[in-house]
Amino acid sequence: MNKCIVFLSILLIVCACTPNDGYKISGIINDYENEYLFLYHHDTYDSTLVENGKFSFEGNFEQPFPISFATGRISATDRNSFIENGQIRVELKKEVRTRGKGFEYDWIIIEQLSGSKSDQVFQNYLDFKDQNIKKDGKIVFSYLEEIFNGDYGNALNEQILFEEVSDSTLTLDQLRKLYQIIKDNGADFDTVLNNRLVYAIYPERIIGIGDKIKDFSLLDSNGKVVSTNQFRGSLFLMDFWASWCKPCREEFPDLKNLYDSYKDKGFEILGVSVMRTGMLG
Repeated sequence: MNKCIVFLSILLIVCACTPNDGYKISGIINDYENEYLFLYHHDTYDSTLVENGKFSFEGNFEQPFPISFATGRISATDRNSFIENGQIRVELKKEVRTRGKGFEYDWIIIEQLSGSKSDQVFQNYLDFKDQNIKKDGKIVFSYLEEIFNGDYGNALNEQILFEEVSDSTLTLDQLRKLYQIIKDNGADFDTVLNNRLVYAIYPERIIGIGDKIKDFSLLDSNGKVVSTNQFRGSLFLMDFWASWCKPCREEFPDLKNLYDSYKDKGFEILGVSVMRTGMLG
Protein backbone atom coordinates (compact mmCIF):
# COMPACT_ATOMS: atom_id res chain seq x y z
CA MET A 1 0.00 0.00 0.00
CA ASN A 2 2.84 2.37 0.90
CA LYS A 3 4.53 1.62 -2.43
CA CYS A 4 1.34 2.55 -4.30
CA ILE A 5 1.13 5.85 -2.44
CA VAL A 6 4.78 6.64 -3.22
CA PHE A 7 4.29 5.74 -6.92
CA LEU A 8 1.15 7.89 -7.14
CA SER A 9 2.96 10.83 -5.53
CA ILE A 10 5.83 10.55 -8.01
CA LEU A 11 3.36 10.36 -10.91
CA LEU A 12 1.58 13.51 -9.74
CA ILE A 13 4.88 15.38 -9.41
CA VAL A 14 5.95 14.33 -12.92
CA CYS A 15 2.61 15.43 -14.39
CA ALA A 16 2.80 18.76 -12.59
CA CYS A 17 6.28 19.39 -13.94
CA THR A 18 5.44 18.46 -17.52
CA PRO A 19 5.75 21.62 -19.65
CA ASN A 20 2.70 22.96 -21.49
CA ASP A 21 2.78 21.29 -24.89
CA GLY A 22 0.50 23.74 -26.68
CA TYR A 23 -3.21 24.31 -27.14
CA LYS A 24 -6.04 22.02 -28.10
CA ILE A 25 -9.33 23.49 -29.27
CA SER A 26 -12.38 21.24 -29.01
CA GLY A 27 -15.53 22.69 -30.49
CA ILE A 28 -19.00 22.21 -31.90
CA ILE A 29 -20.79 24.00 -34.74
CA ASN A 30 -24.38 23.73 -36.01
CA ASP A 31 -25.55 22.88 -39.55
CA TYR A 32 -22.06 22.10 -40.82
CA GLU A 33 -21.23 18.45 -41.52
CA ASN A 34 -18.39 16.75 -43.40
CA GLU A 35 -16.95 20.12 -44.43
CA TYR A 36 -13.68 21.83 -43.56
CA LEU A 37 -13.56 24.54 -40.92
CA PHE A 38 -10.66 27.00 -41.05
CA LEU A 39 -8.77 28.64 -38.20
CA TYR A 40 -6.99 31.86 -39.11
CA HIS A 41 -4.16 33.15 -36.98
CA HIS A 42 -2.05 36.06 -38.18
CA ASP A 43 -0.91 35.34 -41.75
CA THR A 44 -1.50 31.57 -41.67
CA TYR A 45 -4.45 29.22 -41.34
CA ASP A 46 -5.21 25.69 -40.22
CA SER A 47 -8.08 23.43 -41.29
CA THR A 48 -9.96 20.50 -39.86
CA LEU A 49 -12.85 18.30 -40.98
CA VAL A 50 -16.10 18.76 -39.07
CA GLU A 51 -17.69 15.42 -38.20
CA ASN A 52 -21.02 15.08 -36.36
CA GLY A 53 -20.87 18.80 -35.70
CA LYS A 54 -17.57 18.48 -33.81
CA PHE A 55 -14.09 19.76 -34.65
CA SER A 56 -10.66 20.20 -33.06
CA PHE A 57 -7.44 22.13 -33.67
CA GLU A 58 -4.01 21.72 -32.09
CA GLY A 59 -0.91 23.91 -32.09
CA ASN A 60 1.45 25.94 -29.97
CA PHE A 61 1.59 29.70 -29.38
CA GLU A 62 4.24 31.55 -27.42
CA GLN A 63 1.70 34.16 -26.30
CA PRO A 64 -2.06 34.82 -26.50
CA PHE A 65 -3.00 34.96 -30.17
CA PRO A 66 -6.02 36.45 -32.02
CA ILE A 67 -7.87 33.95 -34.19
CA SER A 68 -11.00 33.80 -36.34
CA PHE A 69 -13.01 30.91 -37.76
CA ALA A 70 -14.23 30.55 -41.35
CA THR A 71 -16.17 27.97 -43.33
CA GLY A 72 -15.33 26.68 -46.79
CA ARG A 73 -17.02 29.59 -48.51
CA ILE A 74 -17.05 33.37 -48.03
CA SER A 75 -17.65 33.95 -44.34
CA ALA A 76 -17.23 36.44 -41.53
CA THR A 77 -17.25 36.29 -37.74
CA ASP A 78 -18.87 38.48 -35.12
CA ARG A 79 -15.59 38.98 -33.26
CA ASN A 80 -12.01 37.86 -33.04
CA SER A 81 -11.13 35.42 -30.26
CA PHE A 82 -7.95 35.03 -28.26
CA ILE A 83 -6.51 31.65 -27.40
CA GLU A 84 -3.45 30.53 -25.50
CA ASN A 85 -1.81 27.22 -24.72
CA GLY A 86 -4.11 24.88 -22.84
CA GLN A 87 -7.48 23.19 -23.26
CA ILE A 88 -9.94 25.44 -25.12
CA ARG A 89 -13.67 24.77 -25.56
CA VAL A 90 -15.60 26.59 -28.32
CA GLU A 91 -19.24 26.66 -29.36
CA LEU A 92 -19.95 28.23 -32.76
CA LYS A 93 -23.26 29.21 -34.31
CA LYS A 94 -23.39 29.47 -38.10
CA GLU A 95 -26.00 31.58 -39.87
CA VAL A 96 -26.46 32.12 -43.60
CA ARG A 97 -26.91 35.82 -44.34
CA THR A 98 -27.48 37.79 -47.51
CA ARG A 99 -26.18 41.10 -48.72
CA GLY A 100 -27.35 42.91 -51.81
CA LYS A 101 -28.98 40.84 -54.53
CA GLY A 102 -28.48 37.16 -53.84
CA PHE A 103 -25.02 37.46 -52.24
CA GLU A 104 -24.83 34.89 -49.44
CA TYR A 105 -22.16 34.37 -46.83
CA ASP A 106 -21.74 32.42 -43.59
CA TRP A 107 -21.88 34.50 -40.42
CA ILE A 108 -20.12 32.74 -37.51
CA ILE A 109 -21.05 33.69 -33.96
CA ILE A 110 -18.83 32.81 -30.99
CA GLU A 111 -21.49 31.47 -28.63
CA GLN A 112 -19.02 30.40 -25.97
CA LEU A 113 -15.25 30.14 -25.54
CA SER A 114 -13.66 28.86 -22.34
CA GLY A 115 -10.15 27.98 -21.24
CA SER A 116 -8.48 31.21 -22.39
CA LYS A 117 -7.85 33.93 -19.81
CA SER A 118 -6.96 36.52 -22.45
CA ASP A 119 -10.21 35.89 -24.34
CA GLN A 120 -12.16 36.33 -21.12
CA VAL A 121 -10.40 39.67 -20.59
CA PHE A 122 -11.38 40.67 -24.12
CA GLN A 123 -15.02 39.61 -23.61
CA ASN A 124 -15.15 41.43 -20.26
CA TYR A 125 -13.85 44.54 -22.02
CA LEU A 126 -16.60 44.33 -24.68
CA ASP A 127 -19.26 43.96 -21.97
CA PHE A 128 -17.78 46.78 -19.91
CA LYS A 129 -17.64 49.08 -22.89
CA ASP A 130 -21.25 48.37 -23.83
CA GLN A 131 -22.35 49.28 -20.30
CA ASN A 132 -20.20 52.40 -19.97
CA ILE A 133 -20.14 53.77 -23.50
CA LYS A 134 -22.24 56.83 -22.62
CA LYS A 135 -20.32 57.63 -19.44
CA ASP A 136 -17.24 59.77 -18.94
CA GLY A 137 -14.43 58.52 -21.19
CA LYS A 138 -12.10 58.61 -18.19
CA ILE A 139 -13.84 55.51 -16.82
CA VAL A 140 -13.17 53.52 -19.98
CA PHE A 141 -9.62 54.88 -20.27
CA SER A 142 -8.72 53.86 -16.69
CA TYR A 143 -10.14 50.40 -17.28
CA LEU A 144 -8.10 49.96 -20.47
CA GLU A 145 -4.95 51.41 -18.95
CA GLU A 146 -5.04 48.67 -16.33
CA ILE A 147 -5.41 45.98 -19.01
CA PHE A 148 -2.63 47.43 -21.18
CA ASN A 149 -0.24 47.50 -18.23
CA GLY A 150 -1.01 43.85 -17.48
CA ASP A 151 0.78 40.79 -18.85
CA TYR A 152 -1.67 39.82 -21.62
CA GLY A 153 0.62 40.94 -24.46
CA ASN A 154 0.42 43.30 -27.40
CA ALA A 155 -1.82 41.02 -29.47
CA LEU A 156 -4.71 41.63 -27.08
CA ASN A 157 -3.82 45.29 -26.48
CA GLU A 158 -3.69 46.10 -30.19
CA GLN A 159 -7.06 44.47 -30.87
CA ILE A 160 -8.73 46.30 -27.97
CA LEU A 161 -7.24 49.60 -29.11
CA PHE A 162 -8.48 48.94 -32.63
CA GLU A 163 -11.97 48.40 -31.17
CA GLU A 164 -11.71 51.77 -29.43
CA VAL A 165 -10.46 53.54 -32.55
CA SER A 166 -13.33 52.05 -34.55
CA ASP A 167 -15.98 53.20 -32.08
CA SER A 168 -14.42 56.59 -31.21
CA THR A 169 -15.28 56.32 -27.50
CA LEU A 170 -12.04 57.89 -26.28
CA THR A 171 -10.36 61.16 -27.15
CA LEU A 172 -7.42 61.24 -29.52
CA ASP A 173 -5.09 62.05 -26.63
CA GLN A 174 -6.32 59.02 -24.65
CA LEU A 175 -5.91 56.74 -27.66
CA ARG A 176 -2.35 57.98 -28.15
CA LYS A 177 -1.48 57.31 -24.50
CA LEU A 178 -2.74 53.73 -24.80
CA TYR A 179 -0.84 53.26 -28.04
CA GLN A 180 2.33 54.47 -26.34
CA ILE A 181 1.96 51.70 -23.74
CA ILE A 182 1.95 49.19 -26.61
CA LYS A 183 5.10 50.77 -28.04
CA ASP A 184 6.81 50.71 -24.63
CA ASN A 185 5.97 47.02 -24.23
CA GLY A 186 8.13 46.07 -27.19
CA ALA A 187 7.86 45.20 -30.87
CA ASP A 188 4.56 45.55 -32.71
CA PHE A 189 2.67 42.28 -32.94
CA ASP A 190 0.62 42.73 -36.10
CA THR A 191 2.10 44.99 -38.77
CA VAL A 192 -1.16 45.48 -40.68
CA LEU A 193 -3.18 46.24 -37.56
CA ASN A 194 -0.44 48.52 -36.25
CA ASN A 195 -0.48 50.52 -39.49
CA ARG A 196 -4.25 50.94 -39.20
CA LEU A 197 -3.84 52.19 -35.66
CA VAL A 198 -1.18 54.70 -36.67
CA TYR A 199 -3.31 55.99 -39.55
CA ALA A 200 -6.29 56.46 -37.22
CA ILE A 201 -4.49 57.85 -34.17
CA TYR A 202 -2.08 60.09 -36.10
CA PRO A 203 -4.24 61.20 -39.06
CA GLU A 204 -2.06 64.25 -39.65
CA ARG A 205 0.59 61.88 -41.00
CA ILE A 206 -1.79 60.70 -43.73
CA ILE A 207 -4.07 63.57 -44.70
CA GLY A 208 -4.46 67.16 -43.59
CA ILE A 209 -7.34 69.61 -43.54
CA GLY A 210 -7.85 70.90 -47.07
CA ASP A 211 -6.20 67.90 -48.77
CA LYS A 212 -8.12 66.18 -51.56
CA ILE A 213 -9.43 62.66 -50.96
CA LYS A 214 -8.40 59.78 -53.18
CA ASP A 215 -11.34 58.44 -55.16
CA PHE A 216 -12.51 54.87 -54.62
CA SER A 217 -15.43 52.71 -55.75
CA LEU A 218 -17.55 50.17 -53.86
CA LEU A 219 -20.74 48.19 -54.39
CA ASP A 220 -23.89 49.44 -52.67
CA SER A 221 -26.50 47.19 -51.03
CA ASN A 222 -28.11 46.60 -54.45
CA GLY A 223 -24.88 45.57 -56.14
CA LYS A 224 -24.49 48.90 -57.98
CA VAL A 225 -21.05 50.52 -58.24
CA VAL A 226 -20.80 53.83 -56.37
CA SER A 227 -17.71 56.01 -56.78
CA THR A 228 -16.69 59.06 -54.78
CA ASN A 229 -15.86 60.94 -57.98
CA GLN A 230 -19.56 61.16 -58.85
CA PHE A 231 -20.01 63.48 -55.86
CA ARG A 232 -17.42 65.98 -57.06
CA GLY A 233 -18.82 69.49 -57.11
CA SER A 234 -21.38 68.86 -54.34
CA LEU A 235 -21.28 69.40 -50.60
CA PHE A 236 -20.35 65.88 -49.56
CA LEU A 237 -20.03 63.98 -46.27
CA MET A 238 -18.46 60.51 -46.02
CA ASP A 239 -19.59 58.52 -42.98
CA PHE A 240 -17.65 55.35 -42.13
CA TRP A 241 -19.73 53.13 -39.84
CA ALA A 242 -20.36 49.50 -38.87
CA SER A 243 -23.39 47.56 -37.67
CA TRP A 244 -21.46 46.48 -34.55
CA CYS A 245 -20.52 50.09 -33.72
CA LYS A 246 -23.11 51.40 -31.25
CA PRO A 247 -22.07 55.09 -31.45
CA CYS A 248 -22.26 54.86 -35.26
CA ARG A 249 -25.86 53.65 -35.14
CA GLU A 250 -26.78 56.31 -32.59
CA GLU A 251 -25.66 59.01 -35.04
CA PHE A 252 -28.13 57.94 -37.75
CA PRO A 253 -31.01 60.21 -36.62
CA ASP A 254 -28.68 63.24 -36.53
CA LEU A 255 -27.31 62.42 -39.97
CA LYS A 256 -30.83 62.08 -41.35
CA ASN A 257 -31.82 65.45 -39.89
CA LEU A 258 -28.66 66.99 -41.34
CA TYR A 259 -29.42 65.56 -44.77
CA ASP A 260 -33.05 66.67 -44.70
CA SER A 261 -31.96 70.20 -43.80
CA TYR A 262 -29.47 70.63 -46.66
CA LYS A 263 -30.40 68.15 -49.39
CA ASP A 264 -32.10 70.91 -51.43
CA LYS A 265 -28.75 72.71 -51.54
CA GLY A 266 -26.94 69.76 -53.13
CA PHE A 267 -25.79 68.12 -49.88
CA GLU A 268 -25.00 64.37 -50.14
CA ILE A 269 -24.01 61.71 -47.60
CA LEU A 270 -22.13 58.54 -48.53
CA GLY A 271 -22.22 55.85 -45.85
CA VAL A 272 -19.43 53.29 -46.01
CA SER A 273 -20.12 50.19 -43.96
CA VAL A 274 -17.24 48.24 -42.44
CA MET A 275 -17.66 44.49 -41.80
CA ARG A 276 -15.76 42.44 -39.26
CA THR A 277 -14.19 39.69 -41.28
CA GLY A 278 -12.60 36.35 -40.98
CA MET A 279 -12.73 36.02 -44.73
CA LEU A 280 -11.72 33.03 -46.78
CA GLY A 281 -10.38 34.43 -50.03
